Amino acid sequence: MPSPPVTNLLDRLDALRPSGRGWRARCPVCGEDGTLTLREGADGRAEFRCARGCDIPSIVRAVDLRLSDVIPESCRSSSTPARAPKDSERIVRLAEEAGDVFWHTSDGRAHVTRIVDGRSEHHAIDDGYSHRLAKRFRDHNDRPPGTAALREAMAVLRGIASDRPEYSVHIRTAANGGAMSYDLGDATHEQVTVTGDGWTVGVSDAVRFRRPLGMLALPRPVRGGRIAELRPFLNVATDDDFALVVGFLVAAMRPSGPYWLLAIEGGQGSGKSTMARVLGDLVDPALGQLVALPRKDSDLFVMADTQHVLNFNNCSAVPNWVSDLICTLCTGGGYRVRQLYTDRAPLVIAAQRPVIMNGIVRLATRPDLAERAIMVQCPRIGSGTQRTEREFDAEWERVRPRILGALFDALSVALARLDTLPRVPLPRMADAVEWVEAAAPALGWEPGYFLRIYNAMRAKSTADAAESDSLVMRLRVLLTAEPDGTLRVTLGELLTKLRGTEALPPHEWPRNAHALSGYLRRVQDRLEALGMTMTAESTRSNRGQLYRFALVESAAADTDECPPW
Repeated sequence: MPSPPVTNLLDRLDALRPSGRGWRARCPVCGEDGTLTLREGADGRAEFRCARGCDIPSIVRAVDLRLSDVIPESCRSSSTPARAPKDSERIVRLAEEAGDVFWHTSDGRAHVTRIVDGRSEHHAIDDGYSHRLAKRFRDHNDRPPGTAALREAMAVLRGIASDRPEYSVHIRTAANGGAMSYDLGDATHEQVTVTGDGWTVGVSDAVRFRRPLGMLALPRPVRGGRIAELRPFLNVATDDDFALVVGFLVAAMRPSGPYWLLAIEGGQGSGKSTMARVLGDLVDPALGQLVALPRKDSDLFVMADTQHVLNFNNCSAVPNWVSDLICTLCTGGGYRVRQLYTDRAPLVIAAQRPVIMNGIVRLATRPDLAERAIMVQCPRIGSGTQRTEREFDAEWERVRPRILGALFDALSVALARLDTLPRVPLPRMADAVEWVEAAAPALGWEPGYFLRIYNAMRAKSTADAAESDSLVMRLRVLLTAEPDGTLRVTLGELLTKLRGTEALPPHEWPRNAHALSGYLRRVQDRLEALGMTMTAESTRSNRGQLYRFALVESAAADTDECPPW
């Protein structure tokens, strides 16, 4: 039962109804229905306020009461009337009364769950949520809150979230026990739940997804589609290239990485950008689907924090620092920076994302990025065979739900078969390769087909990179000129021999022995592709550490061998 001070006031109010932890009524001063909120304080006093700012003494007098009737003497220090709540306090109370639930993630970022039309929506406590609170305040007070009050309220809500339970939040795809969930991103907040027995579409609270600004909806998938229906929309040279792209898509929809970089290369008029857009539309459609490479490392990780698939368009060159960061994103990593307006508090963004890049030139030039890449070539589209964008887009939207359904079929088969595959030797990115091989029956492939074409692509990529590497080719020329095909030299001596009589060696060549050591370690696979070995000798000479470089017979693996899948 309410305390006497609360009962005194409740008995004299009109349009009274329960609300949250208290009641809502018509204010006796301004006469507005629902603007007066009332609850019982911890010490028995009546705590009340008018959303329109009517002062407490006036409210008490309007119902023929005194302050002592609603606030006992023991609760009052002197005769000072109770203070009206600040705007920041009103904003916090509005959020709590609306039923917003606060929580945080493992990295300490504050989130809120809102109930909208009976379904849960999850948001980071950021500018988007503050805008909603500002609108809610205006609806109750007929005026906007001050900037300082809103900022203060958001800080309080972040503090509240830090004391509440911890949950995981995801973008687009997430593990769900032994199953997985995929967010369609539409207005109904439906998810695709995929198990080893199939997939279903419906609203679910089993996984918390957030929807950053710019995320677009996927169509509702349709059953009965075939992955072959995607082929007319991709200008790839061979069936093997098409299978490599499909493998990238199936792996990109996994709940966790490592993920591949898909490097789409081709000349002008080869449909590279269209292909990149189509693939993004299947996995993670977004406003501004195709973007330029970032100019700062922080920009790249901010993008990774708001999209599942990063899609870079018309890349004329990939700087070394971008190459290193994409390697980090594909296999998982983070970015740490000091938060604005603070001295010590760090902001940590951790992400693992699939990446698509398209360009005319070779994109994955550094060996570490090439090992994480699937590279496909787009031939030039002949004159007279082009389609208008209007025709292309209309046909694409017609078949996209069927192709999406075929991809979910593949994910279901992958979940069912993953733990039953025999253990066989796998290349770099083994988890992604194994996942695609597990999905092979749904894609119409024979066991081991994807691994075979993937290994063949990697071997060709390494050989092409070796032949375009002027330093590696120069080293082979030096070894070929030796009678026994070997050199025993320090790295400083080798660098001198490599430069030869050239006063200005190519600018990409290492400038000293230390840099040459790192370079040769990175291009080890290129040396092997051209039949060369590098061995550090166990004994050290007075000239320094000696290395033995030698020509050997190439022992290329039989890429036609099919593992027992």
